[in-house]
Amino acid sequence: MILNSVKNAEIIKRPYGLIRILAAGNSKRIISKRADLLLLEIEPGKKTTRHYHLKSEEIFYIINGKAVISGDDTTLEVKEDDVVLIQTGEIHGIKNIGKKPCIILMVESPPYDEKDKFYVAKSSNIERV
Repeated sequence: MILNSVKNAEIIKRPYGLIRILAAGNSKRIISKRADLLLLEIEPGKKTTRHYHLKSEEIFYIINGKAVISGDDTTLEVKEDDVVLIQTGEIHGIKNIGKKPCIILMVESPPYDEKDKFYVAKSSNIERV
């Protein structure tokens, strides 16, 4: 067994907020071969870039705040205690629509691989968050 703490997590800064790596295939502290466990912090009014994965699926548990998650043909408004499954191949992006940071616990399996992240072109006719 290996123990980690959110306080000791690796932090990646993004334009929308932070990613705290709790356990991951590319972690320096806790390496997981089959899944990533991340804590996303999205600042009010900020959004992630819309993308999809051909190999991974993601599960989001909303710990705090409110957001809109836009998929390829679905838009969901989510809040604290909601759980969302993003299946392999589904386009997704998250926008914080609240007044405080939106905190999301995320599981990704298999672990993140930058070669498996495909961004949606701005010219796409798919509705964006």
